[in-house]
Amino acid sequence: MRGRPVVVLSNNDGCVISRSREAKVLGETHVGDVWGVGAAYARLLKGKGIETARQLRDADRRWVRQRMTVVGARIVEELRGVSCIPLEKCPQGRKSVTCSRSFGVLVESLEELREADAVYMSKAAERLRRSRLAAGVATVFINTSRFDPGAQYRNSATFELAYSTDSTDELLAWALKGLEQIYRPGYRYKKAGVMLNRLSPAGQLSMRLFGDERFEKSRR
Repeated sequence: MRGRPVVVLSNNDGCVISRSREAKVLGETHVGDVWGVGAAYARLLKGKGIETARQLRDADRRWVRQRMTVVGARIVEELRGVSCIPLEKCPQGRKSVTCSRSFGVLVESLEELREADAVYMSKAAERLRRSRLAAGVATVFINTSRFDPGAQYRNSATFELAYSTDSTDELLAWALKGLEQIYRPGYRYKKAGVMLNRLSPAGQLSMRLFGDERFEKSRR
């Protein structure tokens, strides 16, 4: 079950499982896969010999609270079948993906901005695919430094995509198109970046900008 987060809910919240099966499942679940236990807490717990959800369930609640705050104590109670965390507090899906950076040296040329945005969009697309998501809106932005005594300028371009996509090629095409629209010569740019919004599961993706065959090849 490694790599697949487990949302801890009590039986009163709709999880129907026998006690014997529950103990087996918790014993096979790595503590880092329990919702609310991040990588840092997982390392902390492992250092204390707590490596499974079952061991966390049986841990001293006061000790857990001291080191993982009240959230950790609630997780222990949830593992014991006591409902403490309302459903609405469960983590929501990712709303957007942003990749941007301030330049160490002010940038003036369109070509340098193109290279930067190509890197940013490639990274953003990778994050989409890792989360198994596709984007329906793409934004590219640039701005000068407010500390620069020269002329100030900032702008962005946003595109609503005909089809949601997780393809680097497709997203990069939109990013570069937007950059060409908002770029103005004569300014010294400090920062550039891209943002992807209107995210949805990438399980079913229809015909793409470059056609199905090219799209699937790009994704592979």
